[in-house]
Order: sequence, then structure tokens, then C-alpha cells
Amino acid sequence: RLQTAPTPDVLKIRVKRQGEEVYADLSTGLSPGEQSAALLTLALQTQVIPLIIDQPEDELGYSYVVYLIVPKILQAKMRRQMLIITHNANVPVLGDADFVIKMQNIPNPAGGRKCIVARQGCFESKGTPSTLLELEGGRRAFEFRQHRYSLSDRAGHTT
Repeated sequence: RLQTAPTPDVLKIRVKRQGEEVYADLSTGLSPGEQSAALLTLALQTQVIPLIIDQPEDELGYSYVVYLIVPKILQAKMRRQMLIITHNANVPVLGDADFVIKMQNIPNPAGGRKCIVARQGCFESKGTPSTLLELEGGRRAFEFRQHRYSLSDRAGHTT
């Protein structure tokens, strides 16, 4: 069953930023990131039927994804089934995904392109961690960021 929400031609949602007294119109008074965060918050707090979210990280900075959206995903997953399409490793990793599917867009011999399931499994499945590492830009990019941030290895030595 797919829930739909018919809306009037002009939907008006007014929101108030935390710590402010004035309400702003969702479509004009907020940045695209604030609009996304408000709509995601609303979607994640309602109903118990399955929810499909396509790229919740779009228009959102790291802090919004990690500190606002991921905690709401963790709360919502106890009440409803969710399918989340993402290019951001923080969503499945910090959101404690139950199952990960890597899709790949490949040439179709008959012409055009087609999407296939390239890999699938839970976190414990062989290959799933490397699939998620690809979302981080691959092992080399991950290690480069570790070096750039001067993070220490387990023995306490700076890498």
C-alpha cells in the first residue's frame, strides 16, 4: 500500500526556527536545506506505513544529516519500514540500515542503459562494508581524509 497525500494547488506551511519567534513560509522564507530538513522531519514523524525517501542528504550539510535526519530515521525505523536511496554513507551507517543494496547503471545491449543490483546484504555480509566505503569515495579517499584530519590509528600514532 502506498500512501499518497493530495495537496491543494498552493500548499502553505509555516515554520518557526528554533530560538526564533517569527514564523516563515516554508517555500520562500527558508533556504533549500532548511526546507528539506523541515519536510523530512514532518515525513519521518507521521504514520506507520512504509516510506520511500530519495536522497535525503540533498541540499543538507553534514550536520543536518548526522544530527537531525539520522536520529529521526533511527526513531522512525522502529515504527515503520523505510526505503532510503542515498549517496551519503552517513545515512545507512549511522542510521543502522538493516539491508543495503548497491545499484549500478550499466549499458543495455539493446540500447540505452539499465539499472541492476550490483551487491546486496546486511552489514555482516561480505562486501557490504566496501560498498559503503565507496560512498565515502573509496578506501584511498577515506584514508586521505584520515591523514588530512590528523586522526590517530589504534596504537595512538598519527597517520
